[in-house]
Amino acid sequence: MLMFGSVLMLIIAPFSSVFFLGYSLTFMMVYVWGRRNETFPMNFLGLFNFPAPWLPWVLLAFSVLLGASPVVDLVGIFVGHVYYYLQDIVPKMRGRWRGKKLIVTPSIIRYMFEEPAPEGADIRMQFNPEAAGVQGVAGRAPAQDPGGLQDQHEHQD
Repeated sequence: MLMFGSVLMLIIAPFSSVFFLGYSLTFMMVYVWGRRNETFPMNFLGLFNFPAPWLPWVLLAFSVLLGASPVVDLVGIFVGHVYYYLQDIVPKMRGRWRGKKLIVTPSIIRYMFEEPAPEGADIRMQFNPEAAGVQGVAGRAPAQDPGGLQDQHEHQD
């Protein structure tokens, strides 16, 4: 996400007269987070409540009220919307793009930061693995209790 956003912002920057793209990158992440957590309730300065997708727009309005230029925030919102559309909306659309990812992580990045998944393991994170019928976390076997110390402690009560 950060690489895609950085490249797209570097392409947009000369046309928008934005020289520091850190704030725009932050707004991109806020936009994507808000769109992916649509039901999350937010509160701004204790004054009013709103749903999470409105967060970038509320922050944009607040920065404009303080006298800042809206261009930096709008670049971040635009790039965040492009990323969200290509990553989350297009693969769910009917037609030839259904189920296809248009933005893929480069294999060198995956190689550097991911550990290989165990053979045949479900790689999705389980918050309650026992309820899902999986032993251990993320397909790994649970730690063994040498000598059955846990059973002895339970029977002493």
